[in-house]
Amino acid sequence: MKRILPMALCIILLMPILCYLIYFHYGFSNNSNEWSQFGSYIGGIYGPIGLLILSYSIYQSSKQFRIEKEDGLFYKILDNQQQRIVNFSLKDESGEISSYETLNYFVTKLYNKIEKDCVLLGRTLLKRMPEKIASLYYMKLLQAQSSNYSTDFAIEAELLSKKLISLNENERWEHIKDYVGSVGYESEKQHAALRALGCVYFYKIDFEEYRRDIYASVFNSNNKKYGSFYDGYFKNLEYIVDFIQQSKSKITYAQYLIAQLTRYEKVFIFYYLASEKAEKSLCKFVEENKILDDLLDYNYLLIDLPSQKELTNELQEIYKMYK
Repeated sequence: MKRILPMALCIILLMPILCYLIYFHYGFSNNSNEWSQFGSYIGGIYGPIGLLILSYSIYQSSKQFRIEKEDGLFYKILDNQQQRIVNFSLKDESGEISSYETLNYFVTKLYNKIEKDCVLLGRTLLKRMPEKIASLYYMKLLQAQSSNYSTDFAIEAELLSKKLISLNENERWEHIKDYVGSVGYESEKQHAALRALGCVYFYKIDFEEYRRDIYASVFNSNNKKYGSFYDGYFKNLEYIVDFIQQSKSKITYAQYLIAQLTRYEKVFIFYYLASEKAEKSLCKFVEENKILDDLLDYNYLLIDLPSQKELTNELQEIYKMYK
């Protein structure tokens, strides 16, 4: 194929000359007028062809220049994003944290805040849906309250469940205090029992009614403290995504960007999308390129080790918020 194309081009370029020689001459002429006519003929034929070739060459050079310029800008803004991570540092009670370890730190902070909110979620579930809570978690609450291990907690758990179901929501809230104390005043065991209840039921409850607000609250809480990094990281990421979407090399750029994302960045992006603060363009890009489809590999960074089915449902709910 590489040989055929140049040969075909040569034949096409020689055709006007061959046609002229065949129809008008069989040798070299001594007449200057005929040479003048031949020159006009050649100029008339090859002038436009030369102009086309020159125009095409300029177009290709201009196109290559635009591509190189676009490549340079893309890799520069992507490098700026990476340098933002590398150059960031903060001090914690454990010491100084810097570079990509800060992403691990932020993801852990988000995880811990959700886990903490699950304590209140546990109370809320006892108040709103006591009939859906398994007997095991009533037993945990009773065991956290009592030091008498001879008590038949299974029977007591059944009685507590029936009692809560018989009460209205306000009465339930007050009755719960008899077993786990007031909000913020739980013992360590009571705190753990409520947290376990909230964590286990986290993906079983309605997204719109519960989890949506929890994600937003958790992200906003951490953003207030670490906004200098959060804002810069996500605004730059959204700029990169918008740049990719407008580029003619969007597939190549998208693949390169995705290849650079660490597991902590993917989880970080998950929380950002779940907070409903992201731009629609970022959510669409993440969904179309299936960036978070492998979250199961990192589910230990998410509350209660969600299953693939739970993660799929969670992502569908999050993507739905942006449509």
